[in-house]
Amino acid sequence: MLRTTIVAAAVLLAALVGAAGLAAAGSGAAQDSEEVTIELVVTTPEGDAIGGAEATVEAGGTSQTKTTTGNGRVYFDVAAGADGTITLSHDDYVKNVVHEFSDASSGQTVETTMYEPATGEITIVDTNGEPVEGATVRFRKNGQSAVSAKGDTDADGVFASDQVEAGTYTISVKEPGYYDTEQSVELTGTTNETIEIEAGEVTVGLVTSDPTPEGPGQVSANVAITLDGETEKSTTTRTDEIRSVILDVNRNYDVEITKENYSTVSTSLNTGESDEQVTFNVTREPSISLSLGNERVVVGETLRVEVTDEYDRPVEGASVSVAGESSGETDAQGVANVEIPSEGDLDVSAEYDGLSADSKTVTGIAGSSGDGGGNETGNDSDDGGTGDGSPGFGVVAALLGALAAVGILSRRR
Repeated sequence: MLRTTIVAAAVLLAALVGAAGLAAAGSGAAQDSEEVTIELVVTTPEGDAIGGAEATVEAGGTSQTKTTTGNGRVYFDVAAGADGTITLSHDDYVKNVVHEFSDASSGQTVETTMYEPATGEITIVDTNGEPVEGATVRFRKNGQSAVSAKGDTDADGVFASDQVEAGTYTISVKEPGYYDTEQSVELTGTTNETIEIEAGEVTVGLVTSDPTPEGPGQVSANVAITLDGETEKSTTTRTDEIRSVILDVNRNYDVEITKENYSTVSTSLNTGESDEQVTFNVTREPSISLSLGNERVVVGETLRVEVTDEYDRPVEGASVSVAGESSGETDAQGVANVEIPSEGDLDVSAEYDGLSADSKTVTGIAGSSGDGGGNETGNDSDDGGTGDGSPGFGVVAALLGALAAVGILSRRR
C-alpha cells in the first residue's frame, strides 16, 4: 500500500513538472511574439484628416499595407519594441520622405503629414543665356535633410521634378567648370524657374617631390594634365619653385608624372573653387647595383662585394654569383665576401627580389709558387752573376766562405 502511494505521488509530481515546463515554454513563446497596436494619424499641414492614404508599415521584419479611414486614422499590429518605417501614397497628396518610428508600444500614436503636390521645372543657363546640358540639379525641401528629387538637365538645360511636396526648396546646381550654385524656390502647382551658373578658373601650383628620406626632396618632372583623353596642360616642374597652371573650377582631371629613372605616376587632380597648391610624390624605379672591392684578386682569396638599391641603401639578402655560380648573400650592410675560384676574367653579378644588377669583371690571378716565391729567374753562369755583368749573390757567398775558412785555421794554430 505504501509503495503504491509513493509511485502515485511520483507520477503526479512528474505531471506537475511537465505542465509547468509547458506553461513556461508557452509563456516564453508568447513573450517572443508579443504584438502591440499602434495608431497612425495622417493629416494636412493645417491639421485636416486625410482619408484614403495608403500606408505601408515595415517593422520587425514584416510588411503590411492598410488605408486610412475618413478620420485619417488606421491601426497596425507590430512587434513590441520594434523600430519601423511608414511609406505613404495618395491620389491628391504626396510625402517626400519615409516616416520613421521607434520602440513600438501599445497605444502609441504616430502622426505624420502629407502635402499638396507640386512640380518644379528648372532651366539652367550660363552667363550668356545658353542652356547647360548635363548639369546636376537637386531639390531639398527646407527643414528636410533628404534630397526630394535629383537629375541632370537635358539638351535644353531643363530638369523637371516628379510631383513633390509643395513648399520652399533649395535648388542646388553642380556642373564641372562652373561654380556651384544654390537658389531658393517656392514650389506650388507647376513652377518654372531659370537659374544662371557661372564658369570659372583657378590657379593650381604644381610641385613634384621625392619623399624618400634618402631622396632629393623637390625634383623636376614632366606633368601632363588631361581631360577626357585630351591634353589640357603640359608643363615641367622645377626643383626650386612652384609651377602654376590655370584650370577649370570643380573639375576632375587625369594627371601623369614622368621623370627619368623614376616610376611613372598616374593620378587625378580635383579642382575646387579656390586657388591651391598640389604636391605629387614620385619615387625612383626599383633597382640594385654592385661595387667591387678590387679588380684583381689572387685565386682562392675573397673579394668584397657591396650591393645597394636605387637610393644607395645597403641591400640585405642579395644573392651574389661569380662566374655564374652562387657564391654568397649580402649581410645587413649589403656586403658579401666571395671566393675567387679561378684565374682569368670572371663576371660578378647580384640579384634581389626580381632585380638584377649590371655585372662587373674581376680578374683572378695565380698565387706565388716554389721556395723562392717564383724568384728563381737568374741564369746559371759560373761567376754567379746576374746575367747582366753585375756581381750577384754568388760572389758574396764565396767571400763569406773564404773568411770562414781563415777563421778556422787561425783557431787551430
